[in-house]
Amino acid sequence: MTDPDRLETNPWLRVPAADYEGHMGPEVADQLSVLSELFRTVYTRTHPSTVALLGCATGNGLEHIDRSFTDRVIAVDLNPRYLEIVRERHSQALGPILELRCEPAEHWACEAGSVDLIWAALLLEYGSPRSILRRITQALRRGGLLSVVLQMRSAAPAVTPTPYVSLHQLEEIMRIVPPEGLQKMAAALGLRLCESREHLLATGKRFWVGLFEQC
Repeated sequence: MTDPDRLETNPWLRVPAADYEGHMGPEVADQLSVLSELFRTVYTRTHPSTVALLGCATGNGLEHIDRSFTDRVIAVDLNPRYLEIVRERHSQALGPILELRCEPAEHWACEAGSVDLIWAALLLEYGSPRSILRRITQALRRGGLLSVVLQMRSAAPAVTPTPYVSLHQLEEIMRIVPPEGLQKMAAALGLRLCESREHLLATGKRFWVGLFEQC
């Protein structure tokens, strides 16, 4: 179990939303649009009735939710200020189907076997992958899907150089998760890798994109 004191001092709680979005936007890391499109692709392919976004930050990707086939959206993040922005931006469009959960992914508790699709993008690098995967396998229905985006190891710094000083503190907790290591952990918990690919970013960094099925 994660130490409560460690949660209270998690650097993500000290990164303002404006800094996060500025860093992830086109002027620096240029990853928000990429991640939004990756989510849209898997979401529109799978048509989930219930979808959960772990480490949702300020809600990137929620603009793609289609209420004609999705009737429950669970947005999880440990930063309450990020979730307030999610509420401000998306509650009108999503209404009662949007559920906000302020907790780390390692502590996320959801009804067993209730989720069709879980989106975990650039999340496992900042927590305990094994603990998060356990929560995910508990929540997924049989045949449910987990979509993961990992940052791959490269010569570039793990955290993209940025003018947003608050982002520098993330270097102390950011750990690259090798895709092969993730696959072993997932298999041990009953998650079968269905497909994977690499995505090259304009900055030269690479993402590993994997889709797992709950067996």
